Amino acid sequence: MAFHLHRNGQSVPYEISVLRDMARRGELAQDEYVYVDEKGEWIGAAQVPELHGAWSLSENEATVAMEIPADFGAMFDELEARKKAQQAAVPEAPAPVAQPVRQSQPVSQPAPQRQAAPDPVPQRQMYEEPRASSGGGNSGGRSRGPARPVGETLDPTKTTIISFLCSIYGLIWFFKRISEVNQFLGEQRFSWWHFLIPVWGIIQLWKFLKSINEMAQLSGAQVDDGTVKYLVCWMCFMPLAIYFIQTDLNTIWSAANNRR
Repeated sequence: MAFHLHRNGQSVPYEISVLRDMARRGELAQDEYVYVDEKGEWIGAAQVPELHGAWSLSENEATVAMEIPADFGAMFDELEARKKAQQAAVPEAPAPVAQPVRQSQPVSQPAPQRQAAPDPVPQRQMYEEPRASSGGGNSGGRSRGPARPVGETLDPTKTTIISFLCSIYGLIWFFKRISEVNQFLGEQRFSWWHFLIPVWGIIQLWKFLKSINEMAQLSGAQVDDGTVKYLVCWMCFMPLAIYFIQTDLNTIWSAANNRR
């Protein structure tokens, strides 16, 4: 039975033993096509039954292939000796000779000219915000700061009674105070719909009540920090909280007007 390979543009016949040797040497790939006369078609070399196992070395062949020649180590010794001989033949570079240091004569440079002092720039009058005192209240006599928009002064007792009789009035009062606090602080810190969100609304309420003390510090008003008092009254009886908050806001608005 003859086998053919496609070599140099033509079909060349080979014996099976030759093909096995070619496979063992890597000259025949497993996916290369072989024409088998018995089947009358081209098939992959790995599919030819007679070539099964031809690409794997036998135990004896693997041992022979892995044997190291006897003169293998001698070649390295010869290369090492040749390298040492070349290094010995290279002459050493002469040591550098120290050159005398020449002292250069100093070159006289012209003295720097003094520039006239610039005209004094008129200082602009600066305004500082009053700083918070270490105590609970706020004392006056601080430097004046820029004018801030103040809110509406209301009768605390009347406001409390109306909010007690009409809860809608209490909500309207609260939303107006949110706007006044934002304007006084100069930023949109609070939004009314934030107070409608569960849990988050309680956090925003605490920050809002805390900002009243911050406003007292900015205006220099004599108002103690009543954040806890506001919150407890708000949770228990909201009209009472409105009374305390409006009373302190009136004091803040009055102090802010006196600073203008």
